Amino acid sequence: MGNIGTIKDNRRFLPIHQLCSSMTEIICRVLPAVHALSGCDTTSSLFGIGKKSVYKVLKDAALDFSDLYNLGDSDTESAISCSRRFVARLYDQKKNYASCHQDINKLRVKLATSKDSSLVRLPPSEAALRQHILRASFQTKIWHASCLAKPPLPSPLEYGWKSFKDSLHPVFFEGNMSADFLHDLVCSCKGKSQCKKSCVCVAQNLACTDLCSCQGSESCKNVHTHALTEEV
Repeated sequence: MGNIGTIKDNRRFLPIHQLCSSMTEIICRVLPAVHALSGCDTTSSLFGIGKKSVYKVLKDAALDFSDLYNLGDSDTESAISCSRRFVARLYDQKKNYASCHQDINKLRVKLATSKDSSLVRLPPSEAALRQHILRASFQTKIWHASCLAKPPLPSPLEYGWKSFKDSLHPVFFEGNMSADFLHDLVCSCKGKSQCKKSCVCVAQNLACTDLCSCQGSESCKNVHTHALTEEV
């Protein structure tokens, strides 16, 4: 806001007390959690969503997200639920799909099918979001305990981080990369007799695709694949 002294030395005086007095008590309490969720030095940001948009959503509906203060406490599930709703609101600020705000995967489908959205502009999947929220929770715990000389912090390995070669790396998600139903739509056939009677694609009268082990190549014995190729 202003330089210190008469010589410009890139130091600034930030009157935090004045900034806090211009905000409501709820916003002041949840601001650390919101900052961690929307991206800080230790957490990733949400693609295409800047801090101004984040603050606008928070300012317009602070009461709806008052539970975010618990992100730095022990009530993890309550904080994860509130964080999920907050991230959903960031991607659906007009609340066109408010019924999906508690299920981020459903919101992803709604946004992807209702308009021509780029994949990078969709919210993260539930599995990825949960790990992101855990990392934001750990960072919020650190900030809440910043007034203590030796804060009793939990292990970061319980909050979206993993240890690799003596350093911490983020856990991007847990579980399968694809939904379970995709396993019935993609074959894993190999060898000379690939994609015959035992092929899941053949059994469902589907053509093999690039996602299959055969990649729908010329060696694929699936008649539906070649019929599709001929039509194209």
